Amino acid sequence: MDALGHNHSGTPYPAMVAGARLLAELVPLLRGWQSATVVNVLTDCYLWTRGEAEVVTKDGRTYDPGAETARAVRSVRSALETLLREDDEPARLAAAELLEVLDDEPS
Repeated sequence: MDALGHNHSGTPYPAMVAGARLLAELVPLLRGWQSATVVNVLTDCYLWTRGEAEVVTKDGRTYDPGAETARAVRSVRSALETLLREDDEPARLAAAELLEVLDDEPS
């Protein structure tokens, strides 16, 4: 998480979006503790950026870390649902938590 955001200030770095996209690609490929760790970091990325306003970087580019990270996280919903049906306790528990967070999204 330190590579994706500044833990002391609670500020996501621009890398948060790229990191969430990469982690999302890994979800269907991993199992066990590796899968659980990836899903847990995705959960943190999602919660950390939820409601974040657009950010303008030093080079003048604008990005929306909340919307872009949420899009990456939501893209793995079907992989998370698959993990729920498998006999892989660490991954199943992490997937259940992230799905609960996604289901509790404000409208």
